[in-house]
Amino acid sequence: MTTEPTLRIATAFIGTGASRFIGSQCTDAKIVCNLSMGSTNPQEIVMLMQRFGKSNVRQVNNLHAKLYIGSEYAIVGSANMSHNGLGFQPTALREAGYMFPLEPSSQHGSLDWFDQLWNEAREITGKDLENAKEKWKRRDKNRDGEWNFDSRNICHYDFDRDDFPLLGWLGSSAREIIDNTPIHPALLSGWSSLQEAIDSGVGIECDKDIHHIQKDRWVLRFQPRTHARLQWDQLSGIVLPGICRHTGETEAKSVALVKQATNGAGPFDMDKATTVAFQQLLFRSEKYQELCNNEFKGCWFEPRLELMRQFWKELQLTARRLSKFTIKE
Repeated sequence: MTTEPTLRIATAFIGTGASRFIGSQCTDAKIVCNLSMGSTNPQEIVMLMQRFGKSNVRQVNNLHAKLYIGSEYAIVGSANMSHNGLGFQPTALREAGYMFPLEPSSQHGSLDWFDQLWNEAREITGKDLENAKEKWKRRDKNRDGEWNFDSRNICHYDFDRDDFPLLGWLGSSAREIIDNTPIHPALLSGWSSLQEAIDSGVGIECDKDIHHIQKDRWVLRFQPRTHARLQWDQLSGIVLPGICRHTGETEAKSVALVKQATNGAGPFDMDKATTVAFQQLLFRSEKYQELCNNEFKGCWFEPRLELMRQFWKELQLTARRLSKFTIKE
């Protein structure tokens, strides 16, 4: 979209900053969106109407498609025209799309479908924009689970999403590399050495845990004994099987590499009050003692996944009480 001179876009929801995704080369655009569900930012619609003309931006109330047609290629997929959908923020959703050339056979299919939708769509009125503004203000999350791009408040976070943050430990024992198979430098991007990457990584206790190590998923790690330190890490999606062992042990361990230099930033802010509530809930509540058990055997994430989700939800309720947060109906 950043280089196309001509665009035909049918996307359910248009989020904050979406107008910047369309490059300056584009002089001919027709856009259809869904304004009725409260998940399209009306300010972005106004900007698009000012740029391409009021008559070139329309709405269809039950639209849920995502189709982007350029001059030579088209993309059909799951991503809305938003930071979450197109992957421009840490909590972006995992999407998929298929890009295909606009050859005669495919061109008529995609353009004919868009033209039919365009003819069924209606122009956006001032009243439509006012209604959309009220819905946008009231929303906590949209139909696809996308969140306000500027929100870094735990009170707004969706802990029902599949990739909610994991909980793990900050280990104190050293890791000794035992597999000297050469590793491609690209896998260690940002790290000065393999040892540094291994020491900073998340230990994997069993193969079932690997299923939960998705690329870009966040892990909040803590020290179970001192209770003093919390550290956000973002997974790179790279797992090195049997790469090391802990000092004094013989069993080979796998490690999931994390991205370097997150600077303490996670999917949401943990202010002092929330951090204290985190520590009290985790370390003093009998309900969550299994998350502090360093004598466990076998998998860590797999059997405790729903307990972690339950913990986050309870912490969120505490944070809402502390901030007097309310969800508007």
